[in-house]
Formats: sequence, structure tokens, C-alpha cells
Amino acid sequence: MPLAQEPDLVSHWEYFYERSLGCIGTLKNWLTRTLKDALDENSNTITLKQLQRRALSVAQCQRMFAEILEGERQLSETEADAQNYEPY
Repeated sequence: MPLAQEPDLVSHWEYFYERSLGCIGTLKNWLTRTLKDALDENSNTITLKQLQRRALSVAQCQRMFAEILEGERQLSETEADAQNYEPY
């Protein structure tokens, strides 16, 4: 990240995981938005407050989790159906 001081992201890994649900694309977008804010504010680094401001809300995380579960359910049904399929 093009900042004067490297942000301490590792110490917040649990928060990142919680609010991104382990989805790397969600985390990337979150960090990109936060970096833009930091640069716009002429910050030397990214702060926890800036990260919190750009994090998905709990409600958004709950919806995303429900969608993940539904997708996994559909995928597992498809795999089970394929294994049990007898064409004749």
C-alpha cells in the first residue's frame, strides 16, 4: 500500500475474517475502499477507525452468510444427484 507507514493489518485478522466471511474478493474491495479514504484524508497509514467505517454491516454479513449457505446446499444437492443418477 502506498502509505508512509505500513498499517498493522495482521493484528486485526479476526475482524477481517468476520466481516469478509473469509471471501478474499470482499476483503480486497474493503481494503481498497479504506485505502482510498486514507489517501483522500492524507493519512500516513490505515487506522482501525477507517477500516470500521468501510466494513460490511452485521446485517450485510448475515445476508451474505445466508447466501453462502444456500449456495453450498444447492451445490451439495447437485453432487448427490449426480452420484445417484442412473440413466437407464
